[in-house]
Amino acid sequence: AMRKMMRVGGLTLEAGVEMSEELLETMDRHPGLRRMVMRRLDMALVRPARLTGLLNRLTAITFIETELTSEQLLAIFTSRDRSSEPWSRKKQGPLTFLDLTGNYLSIIEPKLLASVVNKLQYMVMKNSCLKPEQVNAVLRSTSVVTSLQGLDIGHNNLSSVEPKLLARAVTKIKDV
Repeated sequence: AMRKMMRVGGLTLEAGVEMSEELLETMDRHPGLRRMVMRRLDMALVRPARLTGLLNRLTAITFIETELTSEQLLAIFTSRDRSSEPWSRKKQGPLTFLDLTGNYLSIIEPKLLASVVNKLQYMVMKNSCLKPEQVNAVLRSTSVVTSLQGLDIGHNNLSSVEPKLLARAVTKIKDV
């Protein structure tokens, strides 16, 4: 049974699971865990540093309607942005997919958001209260050099997004 558990590569936690530092620490120590989905969980008691630690070792993580705090979101984006700078001692993990559906992202600076999104292969920010300047910054960054292959920004107000940027992104990114 223990060998089977060690081969588990993905984990989904749904509403009703009591999220705690201990639970995340246990998951963080699992040697085979590469993908995690957290849906409708109360993440308020989780330290931002615990979340950034997970991000640095997983390849895909989903936080759907988890009501991440401002501090947690800023820590997630700041750690993903700074971890790739040459002077940083922290090495960026293999994260290629990030889903923050239903979390309030309007607090993230447009430049920081664009920088992090541009380093991922897939980013989902549906129903995340994105501001037009954030969306414009993300789309502008993808027109240069990008790793981004898929971007989902549905259910946000895109009425003020620059049409030319959106058109360019649609032709450059495989899945928009």
